[in-house]
Amino acid sequence: MTALSLSILTPTYNRAHTLPRVWESLKRQKIGSFEWVVIDDGSEDGTRALVERWAKEASFPVRYFHKENGGKHSAVNYGKRLLASDYTIIFDSDDAFLDGAVETIEHYVSSTGVGNLAGVAGLAFMCTDDEGRPRYPELPSETLQCSMSEAKYRYKLRGEWAVLYKTDILKATDFPELPDGEYVPESVTYAKLSKKYEVIWVNRAIRRYFTNDGEERITDRRGKSEGTFKWPRGKYLRRLSIFNDEIRWFKEDPASSFHNAANLSRFGFHIGRSPRQQLADLSNLPAKLLWAIGLLPGVYRYLRDKRRQTSAKLSDACLERGD
Repeated sequence: MTALSLSILTPTYNRAHTLPRVWESLKRQKIGSFEWVVIDDGSEDGTRALVERWAKEASFPVRYFHKENGGKHSAVNYGKRLLASDYTIIFDSDDAFLDGAVETIEHYVSSTGVGNLAGVAGLAFMCTDDEGRPRYPELPSETLQCSMSEAKYRYKLRGEWAVLYKTDILKATDFPELPDGEYVPESVTYAKLSKKYEVIWVNRAIRRYFTNDGEERITDRRGKSEGTFKWPRGKYLRRLSIFNDEIRWFKEDPASSFHNAANLSRFGFHIGRSPRQQLADLSNLPAKLLWAIGLLPGVYRYLRDKRRQTSAKLSDACLERGD
């Protein structure tokens, strides 16, 4: 069997206190046929010194790159250009690999023959939470081949996953970037990938997912760019991707579609998109009809958000005055 050629790409921002989780879990892997590529998105907490020290100690290649802050997707887009491996997994800076994860990856790369399947973008492995409990529903079989959108809507696979990409496909895939590093859900990229590729889902966990420990994440950077409302542009782009790229799955979950139709206009108003502009952003007739149905509920939700923002500001002012 040919040795696995794997890059582990970790974008990070001020996570020097959690990066040791990744480092320690990589040191425990029995197979060292991988490299760790760390993209520092403008950290100010000593991340550079930490990773450079590890690079001297590691039995596997560790590469560190620093860039100006631009958000997680900016870091991923920067980092993927530096890779020459066959496969890449984008791995968060506050999570950990399970023991034997690289062996599991190598086994399923070989057993599924994914490298020879032109229409398959890679493998998707399951995750556990920080206490080792599954964060996923069981698959109907050991492996399942389908698109990411089909997995979400038909098979209800909506937990956390660890996606192993073919590096050439990852390099050809743009992760959308917004001004000020505002976060865009990765599901926007998954929806576009689903129009061209399937993924082989594997009923084995390789990643331990840690919930937010109260510290700033790379996805939280400039997260409240519109007053107290978080990620309005990213949320709008996600709803657009649902209706422009995933409208064929409407019948699998109509209730969710109507909910997202209302949120499409809601988030559109938050970023200053007029109804005419929102309608023009939609690429198909069913999406336009759903948008029209959701317009009034969306207006209500938008006005409710604005009232809550005003209330929050008044409350803060009262606290500052000691009222």
